[in-house]
Amino acid sequence: MKIKQELTEVFLHIKTVKMLIALKEEDTEWYISKLAKESGSTYVYTKQILNILTKEKVVKVIEEGRMKKIIPTKKGLEIANLLEETIKKCKISENNEIILPLE
Repeated sequence: MKIKQELTEVFLHIKTVKMLIALKEEDTEWYISKLAKESGSTYVYTKQILNILTKEKVVKVIEEGRMKKIIPTKKGLEIANLLEETIKKCKISENNEIILPLE
């Protein structure tokens, strides 16, 4: 199976994972600045990642005037669920690196 390099690199960053997991909260309206703050990222980094995720149809951006509302697609929710399960099985180091179990 050939995996797209760009998408793989995006999903293997803890801040991107935090963004996707945050988007699962349906009762919260997510905007770029709010998502950046939640994931501990800068606005610019978050916007760059969202551009990639939008291109790959993982999230959808809905413009409401000057604001851009971020909504996960079905594909995005599936990925977020899988990432959340994976993180629960792993340990996270003090500097936010994922430590995979050797078993």
